Amino acid sequence: MLELKTVLKRQKVLLGVMLLNVITTLEHSAYALCYGDRNGVQIDLARCSGHLKFSLEEQMLNLAHELVHAKQFITGQLSPIKQNWKKKDYSTTPYSRQPWEREAYAKEEKLYKIFWE
Repeated sequence: MLELKTVLKRQKVLLGVMLLNVITTLEHSAYALCYGDRNGVQIDLARCSGHLKFSLEEQMLNLAHELVHAKQFITGQLSPIKQNWKKKDYSTTPYSRQPWEREAYAKEEKLYKIFWE
């Protein structure tokens, strides 16, 4: 059970199933990936990307970012199949302007500080 109410608008998010894989590298030089739906999530966390080796601090910051995506999948805000956010299509929106990424970047540092500092 994971409670994120302090950061996520005081909403309790209980994860029924959460799988965390820490692996050496991910495809496309990704730092971390989150997959899921309302029933559970899987987070893959990379130790390296290309020639860059992540410190434990960097890995935990990446994990904090992906935990925000986990909340988005579980609450149904983010579609597991297409790039829909709150039932609106964002398939042509650049990565830096996607609302789910903006939320994750906005909250990752605060989550990191709460859980790992």
